[in-house]
Amino acid sequence: RGSVLRGVAASAARLLGADGVDPRSRLGLPAGATEAEVTAAATGAAAYWRAHAGHPATGGRDRAACEVLVRTAEGLLT
Repeated sequence: RGSVLRGVAASAARLLGADGVDPRSRLGLPAGATEAEVTAAATGAAAYWRAHAGHPATGGRDRAACEVLVRTAEGLLT
């Protein structure tokens, strides 16, 4: 059984702060990104991970991980 998170682990790790804790680093944006770009990227990231969580092939552990990533992305909006 494959993991739905296979192939996106680097993106998940970045969102969780592996490359820095500021929102721009977490979202893979340049340091000069505007607040509007941060908001758009965080909204997109939340939608992306929500879609992964809702995928029929996503098992419980992966779904839980995706839900953490959704909350993390949403937290960058505040």
